[in-house]
Amino acid sequence: MSALKKFYDQRAHVLYISLGEPTAAVSEPLRSGVLLREDRTTGQFVGVTLIDFDVSRRHDYEKVLTDSPKVPRDILPALLAQIAGALKEQTR
Repeated sequence: MSALKKFYDQRAHVLYISLGEPTAAVSEPLRSGVLLREDRTTGQFVGVTLIDFDVSRRHDYEKVLTDSPKVPRDILPALLAQIAGALKEQTR
């Protein structure tokens, strides 16, 4: 499994998390502000984009990603840990 990489755009309040290096992808909205990113060719999970990223939405992010069958189960714990880490950084 490739390492997850995150980037937080403070001006736009958007968190990007990719599986490995960011790549061209198709975004599928799972819920308002939560986009699942899939490889254009294979349809495989390549990351998520969280719009209006804010600590008040933490449980929403966890629920949406946990409930989605498209998020690989082996990646989910690390994905949630990346989100939690970004939220901690945001509140500093």
